[in-house]
Amino acid sequence: MNLPIDVIPDTSPPRFRWRQTVSTPLGDRVVDHEGELPSTVEEAVIILIAITKQQAQEIIGLRRIVEDPKLLPSPAQHISSPRRARGK
Repeated sequence: MNLPIDVIPDTSPPRFRWRQTVSTPLGDRVVDHEGELPSTVEEAVIILIAITKQQAQEIIGLRRIVEDPKLLPSPAQHISSPRRARGK
């Protein structure tokens, strides 16, 4: 997955790498940046990056199932629990 922002592994405090598209007289270009984010948002950004990566993996799995429905898990069989004797 190629996110426009990512956490640099094994850094403390967390450091990030991100890309920014800037307009120049010669046209748009992409500028890479690296650094820290304000402490008020860094934890939220780390969590959002993790959620995005997890969802990307889930989407890959769902696409595989759409391409090959045989990968679907078989329906769980309904198992009824024995009823307790009432009364007496």
